[in-house]
Amino acid sequence: NDPRKAASHGNANRCSSQADVNNMLQHLSTALPPLYAKAALQFKPMWYDTVDAVAAANPEPQLILDLASGIGEPACSLAVRWPGAEVVASDAEEGMIARAQLRVAEQSLADRVSVHQIDLASLMQLDANSSGGLSCDVVTCCLGLFHLKREMQQPCLAGIHSLLRPGGGVLVAVVWDEMPLLDMGTHVMSRMLGGKFTLPYDPTSLGNGRAPNVLKAAGFKRMSETAREMQLGLGPAGAESTWMLGMLPFMGAIAKLSELKPGTNHFAVARQQWELEVKKHIDCSSGQVVIGDLRYRLITAFRS
Repeated sequence: NDPRKAASHGNANRCSSQADVNNMLQHLSTALPPLYAKAALQFKPMWYDTVDAVAAANPEPQLILDLASGIGEPACSLAVRWPGAEVVASDAEEGMIARAQLRVAEQSLADRVSVHQIDLASLMQLDANSSGGLSCDVVTCCLGLFHLKREMQQPCLAGIHSLLRPGGGVLVAVVWDEMPLLDMGTHVMSRMLGGKFTLPYDPTSLGNGRAPNVLKAAGFKRMSETAREMQLGLGPAGAESTWMLGMLPFMGAIAKLSELKPGTNHFAVARQQWELEVKKHIDCSSGQVVIGDLRYRLITAFRS
C-alpha cells in the first residue's frame, strides 16, 4: 500500500474548520431542493393510488384537504381529477410550501388549489367539537403520519376526524410497511457513530396492519387497507447527487455531529459509508442506484 495514498485518504476525512461544514451545508441547501423535487415525481403511482381511493370512497368531493403535501402532491392530482372541487394543499415546512406553490402554478391550478402552512402536530389541539372552521369531504395524507411520534398519532388522527364532514367524510392515507432507504441511512449513521443510531420517528409505525387500532381510537368506524410496492431510482452510482438524495433524511444529524465533534469531515465519512452500503442496489445494466421493495399501505377510513 502506498502510504501517500493512505495519508491523502485520511486528510479527505478531516475538516479544517467550521467554515468547511458551513460551506457544505450551503451547498446542500442549494443542491437538495431540486434533486428532491425531481425524485419525488417517482411517487406518482402513490399519488394516483390516493386519487383512485378517494374516487372509490366519494365520487364527487367538494372540499379536499391534503396534509403533508410536500411538493404539492397529491393535492394537484386531486384537483385535476375533480375540476369542481376546492383543494387545500398544506405542509409544515416553509421550503415545501414554496415548492407546492410552484407546482400549483406550473399545473395552472392556482384558482382551485390554495397552499397553507399546517403542522400535523397542531391538529392534536382539535377535538370532536372543534373543526377549525372546516368540514372536509376528504382529507388525504401521503406518508406524513409516520413523522409523528407514536404517542402523537392517535390525537392527530382524532383531529383529522374532527375536520371531516359527519356522516361520510373520508380519510385516505398512505403509510410505509417497509422503507429500506431509511434502513440504509440508519446503518450508515450507526457505523459512523460506532453504535446504534435511531431515527426520531418510526417509518413503519402505522404500517403492517397497525393503523386500524389507532384509527378506531381516534373515532373512525369503517376502514380498509390495500398493500402496494414501488422502487425508487436515486441516480448514477458514485454521483454526488445520488448520495445526497439517499442520505437526505440524515443530513441534519450529520450536521449536528459535525458541530459536536469538529475536526472530522463527517459528510465525507458518511458518503464513504453510503457508497459501501449502496453497492448491492446498483443496477448492473444501467449503473443506476435503484432501491426496490419499498412497500406501502393505502388506508381508507370513514367518519360516521
